[in-house]
Amino acid sequence: MTLASAYLIRELQPDDLDYIAANLRAADARELRAASGHSNYRDRLTMAVAESSEVRIVEHDGRPILVFGFAPLDETTAGVWAVGTSTVSRFRAPLVRETRNVIRRWFEEHSKLRYLVNFTHASNRLYLRWLRSIGATVFPRKPIGFQGELFRPFVIERSAACATPV
Repeated sequence: MTLASAYLIRELQPDDLDYIAANLRAADARELRAASGHSNYRDRLTMAVAESSEVRIVEHDGRPILVFGFAPLDETTAGVWAVGTSTVSRFRAPLVRETRNVIRRWFEEHSKLRYLVNFTHASNRLYLRWLRSIGATVFPRKPIGFQGELFRPFVIERSAACATPV
């Protein structure tokens, strides 16, 4: 079995958030805690899902390893987010390819959409590398959240290489 065939992307199921919240990567737990001010990860994920028009799960060996979403902010801008378990790091290259496909689809389906935005904790090296590899512009560190920890805002523009049709 190849790595690419070892996972699938599917719709959110009832127990997915419980599993991911209980098994978050340490960097994702820190990021959620710093941004939201609390450590009830399940509640924070539930809020993110409620604010999103699309949510997907990446599954490996029958377990969710990553949840990601798309939350329109206005006609031209949407927030994008993702958190996962430590297993997600085993799928870096395939998930970069999948991410590019998903981003391309979002821009194709939303003709007025120009920007995908959010921020990641300044210490979240895996996500910072991932963002750069898909063509995101990552901005300098800035205090965000209830504890004033440093985050790196980012934007993925419609003109980014990952967003343009192949």
